[in-house]
Amino acid sequence: MQCTRISPSRTNANQSMTKTGWIIAIAAVAAVTFILAGGCRIGWEAGFCASERATIAPFIDARGEFMLTEVVSLVACLIGLLIAYNAYVDGDPRRVRLAALFILFFTISLISENNLMRDDIRPQFLLVLLNWITVELVLARSFAAIALLVMGVGLPVLGQLGDHTTHIQFENVFGLPISDSIIAGWTNVFGVLEEPLELAGWLLFATAAAVGLDTRPISTGRSRFMALAAIAIAALAIGNSFLRLQDNDTFEAWRKFGLFCSIAGVGCAGAALLLRHARGDRLARAYCILFIVVAYWIAVYAPSVYRHEHSKTISSWLWIFPVFAGYYTLVSCRRQYRRADTDAVQAQS
Repeated sequence: MQCTRISPSRTNANQSMTKTGWIIAIAAVAAVTFILAGGCRIGWEAGFCASERATIAPFIDARGEFMLTEVVSLVACLIGLLIAYNAYVDGDPRRVRLAALFILFFTISLISENNLMRDDIRPQFLLVLLNWITVELVLARSFAAIALLVMGVGLPVLGQLGDHTTHIQFENVFGLPISDSIIAGWTNVFGVLEEPLELAGWLLFATAAAVGLDTRPISTGRSRFMALAAIAIAALAIGNSFLRLQDNDTFEAWRKFGLFCSIAGVGCAGAALLLRHARGDRLARAYCILFIVVAYWIAVYAPSVYRHEHSKTISSWLWIFPVFAGYYTLVSCRRQYRRADTDAVQAQS
C-alpha cells in the first residue's frame, strides 16, 4: 500500500486558507458585535437595546450577564477552543504542546467568564498559561501570535482603569484616588470602554490561536462538523448566560431554558466529534466520550450548581489539579494515538 504524499506547497496553501478563514470569522463576529453594541450606545431605538446596551434578553431588566459583549466573550472563548481542537487533532504533532496549552487556556477562560472562579484566582491561572504559551510560540517562531497575545492583555488592562475594584486597589497601594493620579486622563478615556476592550482581548486571543497554531482543513464532513460546532457555540454561550441568573423562583423558568440550551450545546458538540471520528478506532471514540463528560461538567453541571458565593473560596483547589493534569493527558494521549495510527499504517503497507 502506497501513501500519497502531499507536497509542502499544497499543505502550506491549505494551512494559509484555514488561518485566513478563522481570522475572517473572528473579524466578522467582532464587527457585528461592536456595530450592534455601538448602535445602542449612541441611541438606537432597537428591541435588543436596553439602558443604552445591546442585550440578548431585554425582558430581564438588562442584567449584565446578557449584555451582547458578555455573551460574545463566551463565543470568543469557544471559537478559540475550536481552533485549538482543530490544531490538536490535525495539526503538526511537533506542536501538540502548544495546541494543548491553548485548549487549557480557553477552557479556563470559559470557566472564568462564567464566574466559576474568584476574581483573584483567574489572573493567576491565565498569566501562568499565557507565559507558558509565549515560550512555546517563541520556540515555534510565531512572533505575530505573541504580538496578538500582548495586545489581548493590554487592551483589557486599559479598560480595567474604569473598574471600581481597580480604583479601590489603586488607592490602597498608592494612597491616593486614581482620579488624582497622573493616569487620570487615561482612566477617563479608556474606563468607559471596559466592556468592549475586554471583548477585544478575548477576540485577540482567539486570533492569536489561529495565527500561532497549525490549523488545517477538515478532510471529510467539513460542512456537517462546522454546522454542528456553530450551533454548539451559540447554544452554550446563550445557555450559560441564562444559567448565571440567581437560583430563585423569579428566574427558575429562564434558568431551565439556559440548562436545556447548554445541554443541547454539549449534545451538538459531542455529535460533531462522534460523527467526525466515527471511523476511528475504539480509542478515538473513547476520547469523544471523555470529551462529552468533561464538557457536560464544565458547561452544564458547574454553571447550574456553582452559584453559592462561599463555594468560590475553594475554586483554586477545585480547578488547579484538573487543569494541569489535563495538559499532561492531552499531550500524552495525542502522542500515543499518533504512534498507534502510524503503526497501523505501517502494518498495512
